[in-house]
Amino acid sequence: MSAHETALRRFRNPDPWHAPAAYWFWHRLPDEDTIRAQVRQMHDAGIRSFQVQARLSYPIEGYLDDDYLAACRTAVETAAGLGMIVGIYDDYNWQTGHAAGRAVTGHDELRERHLFWVRIPAGGSEGSLSGIRSATENLGPAAMDWHYEGGVVAWADWRVEYALVVETAEAAEAAEAAEAIGTVEAAEGEQGAAAERPELVDRVDGASDGCHVRLVEPVPDGAEAIVFVSARCATSRLVNPVDPVAVDRFIEAGYQPFADALGDFFGSTVAYMFFDQPHAVFYDWAERTGDLRSAMPFHESLAVSIRERWGGRTPRCSPPCSTGTTRSG
Repeated sequence: MSAHETALRRFRNPDPWHAPAAYWFWHRLPDEDTIRAQVRQMHDAGIRSFQVQARLSYPIEGYLDDDYLAACRTAVETAAGLGMIVGIYDDYNWQTGHAAGRAVTGHDELRERHLFWVRIPAGGSEGSLSGIRSATENLGPAAMDWHYEGGVVAWADWRVEYALVVETAEAAEAAEAAEAIGTVEAAEGEQGAAAERPELVDRVDGASDGCHVRLVEPVPDGAEAIVFVSARCATSRLVNPVDPVAVDRFIEAGYQPFADALGDFFGSTVAYMFFDQPHAVFYDWAERTGDLRSAMPFHESLAVSIRERWGGRTPRCSPPCSTGTTRSG
């Protein structure tokens, strides 16, 4: 047989890795007869690989329970008999990282934590962070029930992570102009750098929907304070994706059940894992400023690394610590 004929035969009769594959959406728990019949239907249609995916209409409390895993095993056994391969779809609905809330049940400390910031202008001594909005709201009530216990976003465990006193853009420009004509001496250190002032913050009063920051004394003229605060989303079903302990817990809660139920098929019929958009939820708030359009996932190791790298100074912003614009609406 020539190389052309061999290639043509492979094209007409592809192996499972090159044949069509399918998501197999489960909106309810199928019985064994339905599972076997639908796997055969996929095979007869030329589909040689599939992934079971529980969608939002599938009862979230039933994800990864004994009945669900038994049904998955029936599907894999049927596929094995037909020479198909199966992938493990690794979470409920999509967005890898929550295992339908199983990863954080009994482990509140591992729920997603985010870093926010509060800007306080010269002369001010207080600032607020309010109107926090989850991007999941754009997907409707069903998605909110999927991401959050009770469908409600609630924050807890507020704490100050980093407090800075920053020269404003206007003050920096005036200083540079004065220096250019020789009327002032250059300031010690890097022009426009930000000095960390952990003692600047008197207290932070946290609530389920935001926080209020109070400074020890008003911000000096020509400067502004930037207080970085973090909070844990107390109702989120997602783990903190930048916390190694939380990631390990997600593997334990979300992957180990599949290994226990299907492990003897791993490396043969169960041939791959599918990861679906692992990311944190995006959160905006009324007083947000700057180019970063969302709070960022946070772990205490980030604050430690910042201090180890820069100590009490942070690099100059460009343009010098611009305040940007405040979100409206």
